[in-house]
Amino acid sequence: MEKPKLSICMIVKNEEGNLQRCLDSFLPIIQMKDDKTLRALTELIIVDTGSTDRTVNIAKKFTDKVYIKEFIPWDFSKARNYGIGKATGDKIMYMDADEELRQKCLYLLEDIILNPKYKEPTVFVNLYNYYTSDLKQYSEMLQPRIFKNEKDFHFEQAVHNKPICKAPYLFAPHIIFNHYGYIFQGEKGEKLMDNKMARSLPMLQKEFKEHPNNLHNLTHLVKTYYVIKDFKNTIKHGEIWAKEMRKENYNEGWNAFLEVFVKLVGSYLAENDIESAERIEREACHYSSRISQIYLMLGNYWTNRDNEKAKKYFDIALDICKTKGSLYERLLINNARIVLPEILNWLAIYEFEKKNYEKAGEYMNLGIGLNNNRMPIRWDIWAATKNTRASLIKGTDSQPIMKYKIGQLPTIDLLELFPDFEEELTTYSFLQGTSSITDIMLLKKFAKSYPACNYLEIGSFRGESIINVSEVANHCTSLSLSPEEMKNMNISKEYIGMHSVFSKNAKNITEIFHNSRTFDFNKLGQKFDLIFIDGDHSYEGVLNDTKKIFNLRKDSTSVIVWHDYGFYTETVRHPVLKAILDGIPAEKHKNLYHVSNTICAVYIENKKFLCYQTKFPTSPNKKFSVKVKTSKI
Repeated sequence: MEKPKLSICMIVKNEEGNLQRCLDSFLPIIQMKDDKTLRALTELIIVDTGSTDRTVNIAKKFTDKVYIKEFIPWDFSKARNYGIGKATGDKIMYMDADEELRQKCLYLLEDIILNPKYKEPTVFVNLYNYYTSDLKQYSEMLQPRIFKNEKDFHFEQAVHNKPICKAPYLFAPHIIFNHYGYIFQGEKGEKLMDNKMARSLPMLQKEFKEHPNNLHNLTHLVKTYYVIKDFKNTIKHGEIWAKEMRKENYNEGWNAFLEVFVKLVGSYLAENDIESAERIEREACHYSSRISQIYLMLGNYWTNRDNEKAKKYFDIALDICKTKGSLYERLLINNARIVLPEILNWLAIYEFEKKNYEKAGEYMNLGIGLNNNRMPIRWDIWAATKNTRASLIKGTDSQPIMKYKIGQLPTIDLLELFPDFEEELTTYSFLQGTSSITDIMLLKKFAKSYPACNYLEIGSFRGESIINVSEVANHCTSLSLSPEEMKNMNISKEYIGMHSVFSKNAKNITEIFHNSRTFDFNKLGQKFDLIFIDGDHSYEGVLNDTKKIFNLRKDSTSVIVWHDYGFYTETVRHPVLKAILDGIPAEKHKNLYHVSNTICAVYIENKKFLCYQTKFPTSPNKKFSVKVKTSKI
């Protein structure tokens, strides 16, 4: 007997209010048959873990593979794995009873299940989490739901179970599962939610005591404390999580974990600790500068306290939402699309009251396009900005407009900039926080292009970049935070001790220890051929450094390099880009570029390059050869 193509595996308990709706929505998938033989292509496996209502009877209307088994003590993964153990299909898909398949996605889902061209062992779909029964408030995220049925496929963690996924992944954001939770069950739903929290929290606390370094458990523990509004415990465990994250080799696949930064910012703001909230925003930027919820929260905090700051944060959030990032970003739950109409309404009013009718019109135009009749429109602003709106709609095909109409800088191919891109790096640590090999090679190539290069670097950390540049430069100057300043920022002694470890003994390097935000650059008394900005990567930090160093260029041949323009070589960090654009005169923007295969932006005058727009993913058009020699220090 031939195996089915798909095994749908579910665990249920007391879901009589949801299960019928769920299975009805998936019915064409459940009833898939071979066109020639009419054999069933799907098996539905439902494990009931102790229902006392009509759930089992509803399940038996759809399948004869209903298994009744309680798990004491409760363990999500054991229940999931029990059902998976019954699966005989080529692929496994799991769903929950409070979910529903959007009907427009039926044939798309069927194609992914049956089409042999989709060989990826893990498929991610789009999950819409609804918060209100009118379905106007929701968040969205990508989740792995379809897997190749292999012997070692399983779930882990007793609570907030996770599937062990294998790469390569197939992202299918066009396939949408609606998740309703308890929103249709009134007071009963509220009690069920409270019961869920009461059940989950002790399990998460127990796991934390036994495995305090488990980041998956810590993430869900922080999120649970935040849901029940225990902000002090959110902060306590969130800071532990942040400390553990610093030890890991982060990659984009971890994006879902970054929700902890959102909860930390929200908790600090609930405790009215804005300094700590903004510190967390800066730390979050080391992992991703595109967590729009953080900037929306900070904007809300500053509203009516300092509207200029509120506008700055709202604009950053808006720029993030208007530009396309990596699909991995969508592993992080996000409700920005729903919140944006309110934010755009606020921005329109803000500009309208300042009589900036053109800008108010831009915001109004965007807000109306996203509103979907969710909130009242300010008709006074609508009327006052009529001409602006008309020109915007005509000129942009209803697409969003950024302040400078720049979503990313034009990219120069590395080999066009330096056809002989070959360089030796004598010092490199391969540790977290280090510039990439190509970033440092780029700096060294620029320095070599001057007969006696005078080099300035802001933010040197271990000193890897500046020590390599010092080998080909005449003189180098480094400006970094002093140990005292870092100590006052609660930076660990170990981290402070790493600063300048490679560069402190170099004869042609002058080290200055001072915060660049308060440092008087006139005291340097000199101009520079090459300037590298690699200090504070927040919007305010990059803006401060950019404004202050722009006039320190020796002449029109001088080059500025900004590190962390991109989070990765193909992904823009929009707060950094916005700060660069705001920090130099608009008429000079034509001299800004991104250099391929690096996360650097550069300022180069009086040269023309053949440029292109970077896309993710990018097919490689060159290869690099790396020879590594290692020695103890």
